[in-house]
Amino acid sequence: MIFNKTVKAPINVAFKTLGVNYERVAEKLKNNGISIQEAVTIEDIWINNHTSPEKVIDLIMED
Repeated sequence: MIFNKTVKAPINVAFKTLGVNYERVAEKLKNNGISIQEAVTIEDIWINNHTSPEKVIDLIMED
C-alpha cells in the first residue's frame, strides 16, 4: 500500500519520501536512457519510457 501511494505521488514528494536527491536521480536515470520529462509520478517514468518498474525503482534507490 505504501509503495503504491509512493509511485503514484508527485515525483518530488515521492523522492523526498524515499530520501533521494532529485537532481542525482534525474541524472542517473538519464545516463541509463530513461527520461523523467513529462512524468508526474514515478509510475509515469516507467510507462513513458517503456521499461520495467523494477528497473526504475532499482536505479532510484541505488547509491
